Amino acid sequence: MNKLETYKFRAECLHDVVEFMKNAEFKYEIRIEKNSMFPDVVVEIDTNETIETIKTVFNGIPDSHVILETIQPLKTYTGERV
Repeated sequence: MNKLETYKFRAECLHDVVEFMKNAEFKYEIRIEKNSMFPDVVVEIDTNETIETIKTVFNGIPDSHVILETIQPLKTYTGERV
């Protein structure tokens, strides 16, 4: 089993995060921070899964490109799209 990691990402809307929660078939803990001025949310997720596994779930969610472009380990997260 992989060690517990924390990842962080931005999402254009909460709906993308809800879809992830419906589709992820692994254990995780999630914290959501809402920006009151924009529909964007910032999310931290703790899991033993790899970033590739998380991205695989998001690849199946339409319009999740912002998430896929911003997800990083918490230690290296910048919020910038790559």
